[in-house]
Amino acid sequence: MNPSFFNRRKRDAEQEKLKKKWQIDEDSDEEDSLDPSETLTCCTCRGEPDLRCNDCCSYFCSQHFVESHPLDVDDGGREVESVKSKHRFRVLVGVLESKFDDMPVGWRVDDELSRVVIVANISFEVGEEEVRTFLARAGNITDFQFIKHGDAAKKPNMLHNGSARVQFESVKGAACALGLHGLDLHGRPLRVLTVGQSMNGGGGSSSRSVPYKVKMCQHLLNGQCRKGTSCSFAHHPQELPGGGKVHVPPSAPGQKHGVDGGFRW
Repeated sequence: MNPSFFNRRKRDAEQEKLKKKWQIDEDSDEEDSLDPSETLTCCTCRGEPDLRCNDCCSYFCSQHFVESHPLDVDDGGREVESVKSKHRFRVLVGVLESKFDDMPVGWRVDDELSRVVIVANISFEVGEEEVRTFLARAGNITDFQFIKHGDAAKKPNMLHNGSARVQFESVKGAACALGLHGLDLHGRPLRVLTVGQSMNGGGGSSSRSVPYKVKMCQHLLNGQCRKGTSCSFAHHPQELPGGGKVHVPPSAPGQKHGVDGGFRW
């Protein structure tokens, strides 16, 4: 028999085997691909953002937002409202209210996105009720939606793709939910993100993926933090959302720490 016949069969078998391997690898990485690594930055200073301008579609820290949007004045020295009405902004979840004490009245937009968080890295075997119960310690949940798999026909038995959109009754509840970032649910550390943070899975995790001062600084808890006042994490419970007075039920069995990392003042 012609040797080329066997060579073709061998080559076809190897290609089929390799194709199956790609499919297995794609399925096995499905959950890990949800790891959010890209973080939001101020478009001016590249530092931690505090807000999003709805007109510019850009993120700013509070200082550079004011500098980038000067208010015009008329002959009488009165501020023209057109700038404030056009460049309205939304405060990002978890940002301290004190940052906006000097902001002109009427400039802030308090829409429903300020009460929404995205929860990622949820185990496929976990259902809605269990996730709701886990997050309810932060506040009352008014809406919960699993983000479904893009191709339902491909994976009919998959309830979700490992992430959910959760809306709380208040901005305070959403801010407290960010403090649950990193806690385990069924052996997987949850990723709790503000709306707008990337879900592209472009690399490893970063400390900046945790929004501003919603968790205690682990370096401080372990002895010393070299960043001082510039640290993105809280150095005292009073810096946490709600001034550190938010009641959080004890952690579920098997969890190693609570929202504040187990630190006691």
